[in-house]
Amino acid sequence: MYPLSDFFSGAGYTCIRSQIFFSGAGYTNIRSQIFFPAPDTRISAPRIFFRRRIHVYPLPEFFSEAGYTCIQPPDFVPEPGETRAVRFGGRLRAFLFIFARMKINKPHIITAIVAASFGFIYCGFLMPFGMMFKEELTMFTYDSDYIFAYFSLPGSLSCLAGDFCTQFLFDRWLGAGVMALFVSAIYVLSACVLRRFFSAKTADALALLPACLELLSAGNVWWSLAMPAGWMMAAAVFCGYSMIRNSRDGLLAAQVLGSAALYVAAGSAAFVFALLVVAYDARKGRGYLVRAVGGLSWAALVCYKLNDWEWYLLTLPQAFAYPYTAQGQAWAPIALLALAAMSHLPGARAEWSRAVRAAVSGLVAMAFGLIAFKFAPYKVEDVLRIRDLADKGRWDAVQQEGRRMQDPVAASYVNIALSAQGTMGERLMEFYQPASSGLFLEVSPSAGWWTIYFASDAYFHVGDMIMAQHAAMLGMIFSPRERSARLLKRLAQISIITGDIPAAMKFIGMLDCTLFHRSEARRLREQALAVNGQPEIDKARRRIHHEDIIRNSWPPVESLESLARNPENREARDYLLAYHLLNKNIPAFFNSYTLYYIRTGEQPPRVWAEALLIYLAATRATAEQVRELNIAPETMRAFANYTRTHEQSAGNLHLLQQQFSASYWIYYHFATFK
Repeated sequence: MYPLSDFFSGAGYTCIRSQIFFSGAGYTNIRSQIFFPAPDTRISAPRIFFRRRIHVYPLPEFFSEAGYTCIQPPDFVPEPGETRAVRFGGRLRAFLFIFARMKINKPHIITAIVAASFGFIYCGFLMPFGMMFKEELTMFTYDSDYIFAYFSLPGSLSCLAGDFCTQFLFDRWLGAGVMALFVSAIYVLSACVLRRFFSAKTADALALLPACLELLSAGNVWWSLAMPAGWMMAAAVFCGYSMIRNSRDGLLAAQVLGSAALYVAAGSAAFVFALLVVAYDARKGRGYLVRAVGGLSWAALVCYKLNDWEWYLLTLPQAFAYPYTAQGQAWAPIALLALAAMSHLPGARAEWSRAVRAAVSGLVAMAFGLIAFKFAPYKVEDVLRIRDLADKGRWDAVQQEGRRMQDPVAASYVNIALSAQGTMGERLMEFYQPASSGLFLEVSPSAGWWTIYFASDAYFHVGDMIMAQHAAMLGMIFSPRERSARLLKRLAQISIITGDIPAAMKFIGMLDCTLFHRSEARRLREQALAVNGQPEIDKARRRIHHEDIIRNSWPPVESLESLARNPENREARDYLLAYHLLNKNIPAFFNSYTLYYIRTGEQPPRVWAEALLIYLAATRATAEQVRELNIAPETMRAFANYTRTHEQSAGNLHLLQQQFSASYWIYYHFATFK
């Protein structure tokens, strides 16, 4: 209906309670809202999209006489007095036409832009590496077998659409833009749903809550774009359901078919649709109880039977939750359902004032900012940032980031940086060291997928390609999506270095099916097929095992000793010595030092020297033995000072840390293993 009251009085017409009466103008009022011209009037008319059906609304030529411009639609001249529904194509064209010509609701558009800004800032500035990590775990490939595999699980279309969009998170700013579009789409669809329960302006203010909650859930490693894609599909289907005429058979058929189809296409989002239908029918008061029980029972039955018939190989709890695979991910659809239920409270459907709407939007924005800045998973983000710096070879930045982190994964990359720069023996104790688990991350049945996922990097650095390959395969298998572009590249590198070219080509072929990893696949293929030697590959080949050994995966001592015999593998020697020190095995450290360390008359690094002094003091070495090790005089004086202070203060840790904070002696005396 057009708000024509502003100019009708000037044109000689009267508007009473939004019902327009054209006295003496030859117009007929039908249902107080639909007006048709007199039989002798021939005008053009746009096709207007209304909730239940599309009617032809003629705009009289006198609009131009009143100072208004008549909207000229595509050529369409109705018969006098004609009222008819337009087919689907006409509906779509009419909807697009009116959407382009409609008066924009500025607060609604502004709030959508604010929601998109939240998504861009959160994903582009606060959690960029977490978003890129999701693309790394998803690795969307353009392969028919890969695409058809989506249809072996519920939520096939939502998972396919979500993973397709996830591949664009490969780039930091492109990914932030994609997330901004997703958040704005979530806001718009939430507003469309809530407008069925609240007034339009109130719904626009409340719709910001599901959008912000979905964005906060994105920080979870297990979260994927398939989750919002699923319940957004359910919201869109619900909006279509709300346009159906008040026909009991039609409503029941739509509810039953919609629940079944949504479970196949969107997984557990089918229950979101079913619950929204219950709330909407209850609000409309159209005999909802029987359909509510029937619709929910049918959705549950479809979910149960498709898995009971082994169509989907999921357990029953997984069948009702998929694609949600962990807790704390479904806050947005839960909030949407809660708001729909709140609309039944007394006075909930009353129009809120502008001040109240602004206050609600402001509170949601403030809560989002507080949670985002205080409780977002920044520990995961920091680990992924330091991993990214290590991949780029920015070793100084890795060490700078590692100073403020106390995490085994971060410690492993700090130690890789120290070894790469040849300063492990000098600066090992300047950083957080969780015993030997900071050198090599645990790869065992008791270890979680998070540590196994990053374990291959340290083994690859020291030249232990057997364990690097083992850790990379397990890390990819145990990852949330059971695939990883980064570990696939690592497996290709290992196969090239060890000379297994057929295996390398298999991994490269998988990378070649992606959108953003083809350049890396091309580079790896050139390395695999290169006739002339390449310095990077040749250097790595000289450092790996050149003899067959039988060894356990843990402890890595046997492998490190075999690698340390190679005079070109300084990294393995550093790791072997650091492994003994961090486990407080001073005799083993001394034996490895005297056996593998290159003794050219140079002074041992500070940390190695401090450990040697502990061994010499414990074995009461002679002055000649001390001189043979060529320990720096200042290190020997510091050891004497430390021993004296330790005895006088009765082992006062606080006092010793003030003078010897970065010494191995503090670690040796006070570090405990759990």
